[in-house]
Amino acid sequence: MQVSKRKSLCKICGNPAFGNHFGVLSCRACAAFFRRTNVDGETFCPIGNCKIDKHGKFYCKKCRLRICLEAGMDANKFQHDRDLISTSTSESSDSSGSFSFSQRSKVPKSMANFLGRPAFILSCEPDKASKVKTIVDVTFLINQAFDIFGNVDRKRFSSNSNLGRMTKKFEDLQNEKSSNLSTIKVLGLKESMIFWEQDFLRTARWLSHFDEFQELPLSIRMQILKVAWILWGRLDKLVKTANERKNQQLNQNFYMIGKDVGIDIGNFEVDVSWCTNYSKEQLAYYLDCHHDEPFNIIVDAISDLKPSDMELNFMLLELCLAHAGKQHQGDVLMFTDRLLEVVSNELHDYYQSEQISNYSSRITKMMKINNLIRRNLFERLERQAVAKVFNIISVHFSHPDMFCNAGF
Repeated sequence: MQVSKRKSLCKICGNPAFGNHFGVLSCRACAAFFRRTNVDGETFCPIGNCKIDKHGKFYCKKCRLRICLEAGMDANKFQHDRDLISTSTSESSDSSGSFSFSQRSKVPKSMANFLGRPAFILSCEPDKASKVKTIVDVTFLINQAFDIFGNVDRKRFSSNSNLGRMTKKFEDLQNEKSSNLSTIKVLGLKESMIFWEQDFLRTARWLSHFDEFQELPLSIRMQILKVAWILWGRLDKLVKTANERKNQQLNQNFYMIGKDVGIDIGNFEVDVSWCTNYSKEQLAYYLDCHHDEPFNIIVDAISDLKPSDMELNFMLLELCLAHAGKQHQGDVLMFTDRLLEVVSNELHDYYQSEQISNYSSRITKMMKINNLIRRNLFERLERQAVAKVFNIISVHFSHPDMFCNAGF
């Protein structure tokens, strides 16, 4: 429906009107002015005859308020179904000069409806915030890691290099999985705890075969482990995803999330009731519980590179140690830089022994994959900071530094 050529004017300022506000045909600016003005205060100015400029602007709020009241504006006449900024409507004027809207809708019930972003309603639903936390005790994992670092059997892995021994240990860990690949349809607290335990302890066993790492103070080793295990598990699962998609001819909806467990995004649910009062849709922005296109980009890059076992273990070490050093700085950074220098030299020796002369392009691709994983991590950390401000998560871990990269 087209707007009539005869445009109705605001009774207050004379500019084009946009509907009936507080019982008077007026523009949005005057309606907004009246809405925020204290009508119980002093109504008239001493001059009482302030002029409106040619553009309809007022320089005296009291005179503007006086004109609003004289025109008949009444705060009790606020209409909830008019002039919705979020609704695209068409206007027409009837014979009386009043405007009507061809489409009318109710005021949105929440900021989520208004903006189309469910996560935005968190600041508008303070009753769901979780200031009192449920404690999740993971002390048993810390104790097992202490035992692992204190009892290392290297007899089976006689390689002269750290990278070689760690590659053998990594292969040994891979052989622990069952022969059949299984899929799950629901991921909740029970499943998450199983996967966290697997990744944390497997990372500890793997790191324990790095001689220079084992020479570090135990407190430094634990600091590195607490930061490294999630990144170790992330790259490990992405590599497994690339392999399983190729071997099993699976589509891009399939992801590995455990040692021998995968999910199909098209047939999969995340149960977040154990860790928040908000819905899964609201929490999706803040938690790392949904796989998306950035993950597929990394998987495709891994499929293109086809890293050898030695290259993969170097990537795991570079990813874990570089992030641990950046996270903790100080002594941890000094030690992780030293460890990275050791394995970098060993990777060079590996390429020399394999007679691979032009390997710079492969290293470039390896670092590109690691940087993509780091970028994804930093985005999650930013969202995690917002979640902390709004008390979105209802759980607290006994060792929170273990989960500083997990979206909690």
